[in-house]
Formats: sequence, structure tokens, C-alpha cells
Amino acid sequence: MRRTVIFALLVALVAFAGAASAQSLTGTLGGKVTDQQGGVLPGVTVTLTGKTGTQTQVTDSKGEYRFIGLTPGSYSVKAELQGFRPKEQQSLDVGVGKTVDVPLQMGVGGLSETVDVVANAVTIDTTSTATDTNMSQDMLFSMPLSHNNPAVSILQYSPGVNDGSAFGGASDGANSLMLDGVDTRDPEGGTAWAFYNYNIIDEVQVGGLGQPAEYGGFTGTVVNTITKSGGNRFSSLSEYRYTSDSLAGNNTDPAITKLNKNLGTPPVIFSMKDYTVQLGGPLKKDKIFFFTSIQRYFISQKVTGPIRQEVSPRFNFKFTFQPTPNDNIVGSLQYDSYNQKGRTGYIPGYAVTSNNQTIDQDSPEVIYNAQYRKVFNASTFLEAKFTGWWGYYDLNPVIQAPAHLDGETGAYSGGAGTYSQYDRTRNQLNAAVSKYAQLAGSHNFKFGAEIERSSIRDRYHYVSPGVYYYDYGGQPYLAYTYGYDLQGKNKRESFYAQDQWKLGRVTANLGVRVDHITGEDSITGKQLYSTLSVGPRVGFAWDVTGKGMSVLKGYYGQLYDSAVFSSWSRAASGMDDQLTYEVGGTVANPVLRKPPINVVPGASKYSVADNIKHPRVDEINFSWEQQIGRDFKFTATGIMRDWKNFVNSTLVNGSWTPFTFANPMPGGPALTLYKWANPGTQQFLIHNTDSVTYNLSNGQTVSVDSNRKYRGMMLVLQRAMRNRWQAQISYVLSKTTGRVGNGTYAGISSGQFETPNTILGYYDGPTSYERRHEVKIFGGYQIPKVEVSLNGYWRYLSGYPYAAFSRMPGSRFAWSGSLDVNLQPRDSNLNDSTTNLDLRAEKVFAFGVHRFGVYVDIANVFNQGAVLSRNTRYPTRSLTDATGQSYKVAFGDPLTLQSGRQATLGFRWSF
Repeated sequence: MRRTVIFALLVALVAFAGAASAQSLTGTLGGKVTDQQGGVLPGVTVTLTGKTGTQTQVTDSKGEYRFIGLTPGSYSVKAELQGFRPKEQQSLDVGVGKTVDVPLQMGVGGLSETVDVVANAVTIDTTSTATDTNMSQDMLFSMPLSHNNPAVSILQYSPGVNDGSAFGGASDGANSLMLDGVDTRDPEGGTAWAFYNYNIIDEVQVGGLGQPAEYGGFTGTVVNTITKSGGNRFSSLSEYRYTSDSLAGNNTDPAITKLNKNLGTPPVIFSMKDYTVQLGGPLKKDKIFFFTSIQRYFISQKVTGPIRQEVSPRFNFKFTFQPTPNDNIVGSLQYDSYNQKGRTGYIPGYAVTSNNQTIDQDSPEVIYNAQYRKVFNASTFLEAKFTGWWGYYDLNPVIQAPAHLDGETGAYSGGAGTYSQYDRTRNQLNAAVSKYAQLAGSHNFKFGAEIERSSIRDRYHYVSPGVYYYDYGGQPYLAYTYGYDLQGKNKRESFYAQDQWKLGRVTANLGVRVDHITGEDSITGKQLYSTLSVGPRVGFAWDVTGKGMSVLKGYYGQLYDSAVFSSWSRAASGMDDQLTYEVGGTVANPVLRKPPINVVPGASKYSVADNIKHPRVDEINFSWEQQIGRDFKFTATGIMRDWKNFVNSTLVNGSWTPFTFANPMPGGPALTLYKWANPGTQQFLIHNTDSVTYNLSNGQTVSVDSNRKYRGMMLVLQRAMRNRWQAQISYVLSKTTGRVGNGTYAGISSGQFETPNTILGYYDGPTSYERRHEVKIFGGYQIPKVEVSLNGYWRYLSGYPYAAFSRMPGSRFAWSGSLDVNLQPRDSNLNDSTTNLDLRAEKVFAFGVHRFGVYVDIANVFNQGAVLSRNTRYPTRSLTDATGQSYKVAFGDPLTLQSGRQATLGFRWSF
């Protein structure tokens, strides 16, 4: 049945489109031309001018014109008709996926021309249900934004997004990260993979609410990055950025250091040097253009534990060919050789005492992109592209020494202990056709298809002698073997159709998206995962006054996660046998006692349910957008999101005996825990765990419904650059709750439901990344006379919750490993709220077309030192200081602090 549905959809799409892009990389500019009395003017010649040349249209019988498939950027539009004065509007900003309405009114007269410059005016899209944040190159260049891993960094500056969690979505794993339409995420878990140069960005669109059907594979938000390209004018950029420990502040507090002496030495950047050189321009005017960029990024720093060094040379090239004004061919390539020393692995950073406990990382990557855009006429537009990337990263320990963990104290010793290699490829073919039509109102149809193929290979094993040691109380106790070579392929075919149907002042946005996702074990060729998802996207936009100044929007959509290996990888072949040995001797010279006391065959203990559904979120939002003059825009949005189809695993035919556990916390109530009543061969089923029932040994059952919900209100006020200043102020009040948290893999891959001890009890409530209150302010001011631009970013975030847990040995539960059991409700404690101000001051000297800028960025201007995380293990956990000595921190004591003040110097030359 599934294959029949997919085939029928594919045939219907190809019949209409004639080809097999989604995720819009273009914008639209159009409007109506009238005389001074408001009468429509047909036959007017309208000329659009951008950096790669001009296009011309003639208004229709309704006086309307439309330029579609436009590369984002600044344009001017000019209307000419005999007997009327020419009318021109300049500096019109066309954004990603945006429709810019430019009405033109022409006066009767001679040849004198009327020119309006409308740069920096805020506008409202009266037809779209999406609530997006678009950041232009000018804003990105003027604000003190982090240059590291741009897509992820820019995401954090957007309203409603913190710690990688967008509107309650899984932290880092639920967001779509695109570079010129290339999905740059890791196909294993959806996290960021590709890194790129901040200076190649032309525009960024951050949008997670009210998205149309063409955007898929996310339950958080979308970061759509468009890179620079060449034009008819040669342009260049050279930039150098530098910072060091001499430009840093120490924000440690003696009271904090007393609780955790590792915090007495703050994180420090010993040296950061970032070079960029770029050149773009025409190879043939109006026809052929190029853009190229070279970067070398180097940093040496210490966060917790080891000294980390990174060297990343990056090369970018983009070629643009316009054989006609209506045809656009783009090819681009990026190469990045990301190398890192001092990376932590099995041993967490806070426990690393020297670089001998770290691993070296080697991770090159290549991103490629080929696109074709064809404008057939003012109403029909084709996009097609082939995109993808290849890359790997190898993690090799600095020394050949096994790792040790003391189960009583939590202290680590030995070396990094593990090798791992990760190989990735992702290829995608997209095509879409947009069609404007006048049928009982005006329609903007879009039909598209996407075909994705990604491959994953994960290899992991312990260093010689191939074991990891589990000590107890300073004495050798057990040793474990562990290793795997997992290989898989994600396959996805997606189809979507959407329509913007405008009837008077109301626009109905109607769409549907179909995703067919399968997962295949590359070793056996067996299909292990298969889902077919149909997601409606419907909404409306009501231009309340008919003047484009006040718009009410509403939206309902079902958004599905991307195709990820982690949802089904535990069912793949390639696992080694897991052996457990008793250990004698000393920690320095452990002796394995053979034969092993436990053998777990490497054959997978996991299988995937046949009727499994892909994880999704149901979103409802309503928003009001109000333009205030030409300079201000206010948006208020109410948001409701509910997650469904969690993919987790449960024990097959398990039986549990409840017992009472005395809560070790003072005044804490006794807890009901569960011992495995029928231990034996462990078999697990990966399935949707929205509701799970556990069988008790007394014949009774206990059930639990898993959930995650987000409720939020977002207020945003924008002020365009005018009279020397600009600003954006946002406030978000939100609440994210549920038994399934919003960590990176939460909801798509977890063993949380395998035992009732980690899902019943104190597991409902606010999630780990819950930020109840959030305020973010961008502001910029050009100081007169000295002509220095001062730009700042200030934010306030309320602290996220935490609760005490106790780590208990598996023997207490007849379980194979230790379990962490919550002792308190999840909202029992709050980390510190944080405030932070980052500033940039820049002086630009202009000599003709050449601009020389000198700037300083200051992060955490007031050198604040809020506690970001605290020890949640009760009553204590063990840490290791810089000398290798173990010490204890109590429950609630600080583990990490806000980074201190850091100044970065920069020099930029452009023309």
C-alpha cells in the first residue's frame, strides 16, 4: 500500500513539474502600478535591477507585475510609460522566501523622474503564516555575534531558542541547518556536522513557526543560510581577528572556588587567530560571475581540564552563470579540514587532568551544490538542485592507556581509553515548480519532491587490552569489553504541495507534506525501519485594514523529524560480544580473571516494530503583526506545540517486582522502585512509546503516558536603521514540560523506557532546557562627529531546573548496569539566571570605494560569573583537580560558570 501511494504521488508530481527545490533560496518582488487617482495602468514597462543585471516586464490588464525566483539581495525597480513621469524605488531588500509588495504610483508629466529610496524600512508579508527572523549581512557584520559554527551560533541569538532548543524542541538535534539548500546535519542524530566561514554569509533566515510544507525534517527550527555570490561589480573582503588571554577577564568568585576548586581557574583563550580573504565579481558582465573565499582559523584554549587546539583551513568557491535573465545556474564547493587536539571523549572534561587523557580529531569535509533556476514567465518558476557532502572524523587517543572509573567516588583515571571513526555522506536531489494563477482569487501554487540518500558508519573500540576498567573504592573490580562497527543508510522520498490562496484581504495557506523514510543495514542489506508520514500545514493571514500594516495569522501543522540513523541503529548488525571480567591486582596493574563472568552476544538485542511511526510535533500558533510607520514592526505570537510518536525501546515480556526505597535526602518521601522479576535473555523492541504498560510480578500493571509540551508567548519589536540607530527587542515567556526531555536524542532514540525505574516516579515536569523567561535585545547606534558605530547584544535567561539523583548499582534491580534514579521532582531547584552584554565598537575609514574598519568585540562586558550548572548527584560526586587529586563536590555545588570577559580585535578591508 505504501509503495502504491508513493508511486502515485511521484507520478502526479513529475507530470506537473517535469523534474525532481525545496527550502526556498529565492524571493519575489511584485506590485501594482496606478496613476495618481488610483486607476490601474496596464502596459507599463517595469525594470528590475540587481547586482547581476536587469529584468523587464510589462504590467498586465490589472496593472500588476511580478518578478519571481530572485536571489536575495538589494534591488531597485523602475516604471516607465509614455505620458507619465518615470517612477523608481531603490534599495528594496528581497529576503529568503519573502514576497515584497512594491506598489508604484505614476504622475502625469514629462521626463522628470521620481526616485524613492526605501532602504531599511520594515515590512510585513501579508500572505505568509511563517514567523521568521531574517538577518542581513549588514546586521551580521555590525553586531558582536559569535563567529564559531555560524548556523548554531546565530540560532542562539533568535527569540525562543536557547541551548540549541528551539520552542521546546530537542537541543541541537531537532533543528534544520541548511547552507545554500545543503542539509549540513549529521544523518545519525540530526546535530550540526559542517562548519563554515562566518564571512561567506549573505543572509540568514531563522524560522521555526508557521512553516509551509516545503520545509521538512525538523521539530525545532530552521536555519536557512545563503552565501555570497559574485555580481557585476568586483568586491573583496580581507579580515583578521585576534584575541588572547591578555584580553580576558577573571570572573571567578572565592566563594565559588571554595565549593569547587577547579573553578578557581577560569576558561581561557590562549590565542585565537582568524584570517579571511575573499574576492568576487564578473567574468562576463550580466552573464558569468564568481566568488571565492579562503580562511584559516586557529584557537588554543582551556575550558575544563585539557588544553584544546583547533586548526581549520576552509576554502569556498561559487560560480554563477546567467545565459539569459530568466536562467540561473549555480555551482559551489566548500572544503574544510577541521583538526583538533585536546578533545575529550569517554572521560568528561571536568575529570580530565592532562592532555594524555584526551583524543586527537581529524575531520575533513567537502560540501557540493549544483542548482538550476528557470523563470518561464511572470507566473511560472522552476527550481532544481543536487546537493550533498562527504566527511569523516577520526578520534585517536593521545596515549595507549585504558580508562578507569571508580564506581564509588565517580573519579576517572588512566588514558582516554577509546578509538572511534565516523564516516558520513549525504546526497539530495530536489525540484519544485511555483505557479501563480488567477482562479477565484489569486493562487501561488508550489509542488516539490526531494530524494535523500545518506550513509553512516560508526566504529568504536577500547585501546589495548581492549577493556574499560570499573574500579570500586580505589580497588580493581570489573572490566568490560565493548565495540562495534555499525553501518547504515537513510533513504527518504518527500513530496509536498502548497497553495497561497488570496481572497481579498485574506490569504489561505494550504499545504501537505508526505515523507517516506526507510533505514537499511548496510552489512546485511535488510530494511530495519520504515515510515510513511502525511503532515498537513494549514493557516491563514488576514490583512485587517487592507493597507498591509496590520496582519492576523493562524497556523496548524504537523512537523516530522529528519531521517536519522540513531532511531534504528541499535537494531543493526556489527556489535561485538560484550564480556565482563572480574579483576584482581591493583589499579595500576590490573589482572583480568578469566574466563569472563558474563557474556552478552554481539547479535543485536533490539528489533524495530513493523508499525512504527516517525516522531513529530503538532504546532498551533496565532500571531499579530503590526507595522508602526515605516520604522517599527511589532509581532505577538502565541505558541502551542505537542510532541508525538516518541521512538524509544522497552524490554520484551519483562516482569517487575515493586519495592520501597528509603529516600536518602532529608525529608524526602520513600520511593517505589522496581526489580526485574524474570531476568534472563534481554530482548528489546524499538517502537513508539507514547503509552507504555509494565507488568508487575503480582499480576497487576502500571502504565505511563509519555509526553512533551511547549506553551509560549513571544513578543518582538523591530526598529529599522534610521536616524543613526536600529534595534530589536524580544521577550519570550514559555514552559516546556513532559516525561520525555528535550536533550539531543530525546524522543528519537532512548532506553529511558527499558526499566520503569527511569520513567515512573519523579520524571514528569519541566525539561532540562526549560527557560521560563527570556529577553534578548539587539541595538546599534552611529555616534555623530566621531562616526563610530556602537552595537550591542544583551540577554536575560532565567535558570533552568535541576533535581537530585542517586546512582545505584544494577544488582539492586537485577539489571545489567547501574541506574540513575531521581530523588526529587524535576523543578525542585533552579540554576542561576544569567544576564550578559556583548558590545562592538567599530570605526570605518572610507577612501573612495575602499572601506577600512577597525573594531573591538567585548563579550560579557560586565564580567559576570553566573553558575550555569550544578552537581545533581546526591550526596556528592568526585572530581579531579589539575594535580590529579580527587575531591568531592556536594549536591548543588557549581560545576560550570559563565565565561568571563573577552575582547577580540578585528581589522577589515572591503571594496
